[in-house]
Amino acid sequence: MAKNAYLMGDTFTCPDAYCFTVMRWSKPTKIDLAPYPHLQAYMTKIEARPAVQAAMKGEGLI
Repeated sequence: MAKNAYLMGDTFTCPDAYCFTVMRWSKPTKIDLAPYPHLQAYMTKIEARPAVQAAMKGEGLI
């Protein structure tokens, strides 16, 4: 995460969508991502994507 914008490089791919989903489980499982600023930035970047926002709204997550 420190060297690339996304998991596979500079392009958003399917693994990024899955990683985002799994990493969101850190909140209900009370896993603190504060020690990992690159992961926090990654999550913020993915969550800001319009398609992600639409999907999360459709699922009632936001």
